[in-house]
Amino acid sequence: MNQYNEAVVDFDKAIQLNSQEAVNYNNRGLAKHYLEEHEDAIADFKEAIRLNPDYTQAYCHRGVAKALLGQHEAAIADYNDAIRLNRDYAIAYFNRGCAKNELRLYESAILDFNQVLLLNSDYAEAYCNRGIARSMLKQDEIAIDDYDKAIGIKPDFAQAYANRGGAKVALDRIDDAKLDFQTALELTKQQGHDELKVEIEKMLQELNNSTPKTDET
Repeated sequence: MNQYNEAVVDFDKAIQLNSQEAVNYNNRGLAKHYLEEHEDAIADFKEAIRLNPDYTQAYCHRGVAKALLGQHEAAIADYNDAIRLNRDYAIAYFNRGCAKNELRLYESAILDFNQVLLLNSDYAEAYCNRGIARSMLKQDEIAIDDYDKAIGIKPDFAQAYANRGGAKVALDRIDDAKLDFQTALELTKQQGHDELKVEIEKMLQELNNSTPKTDET
């Protein structure tokens, strides 16, 4: 119900009643994560892991919190532990791939996204982020294939349209790129993604400014 402050109060009471229950720390950490209290969330996930060293989800959750603080190498260490405990944990591979993208380890990131898609072939975000890695490696044609797959699974995926537009610009397919950016822009307006909306508007403006105008006769 998105009542995260109230959830923290309840988990505080649960921990007061039983301070040895790892799940209560993990769940309080998640509530703090949604409140963007990432340092406090990390402390809770750490305690959950101390109480239960095999708590796969707590490693993954702590990794996400660290990544949001820009601590991508430390996040990868947590995802490594989560994967060590569960080789089929798709979200841990996905998160590790995203952290590797942030560290510009694109080829290694692609391997993680490949593993995600072996475990879950309908994971639209994995296609999109693999596309990002391929775009950064100048593999724009196959990156577009990934964005196509992401959009096929999730037709309202604004980021995938925007990324596909960027790949098409790199291939000098300007008119097609503009169509993707326009679709992405409409979706961001509907979905309230203001930050992405501003980025797309900037891209469209730059394309329009750089497009040669036909001389009037």
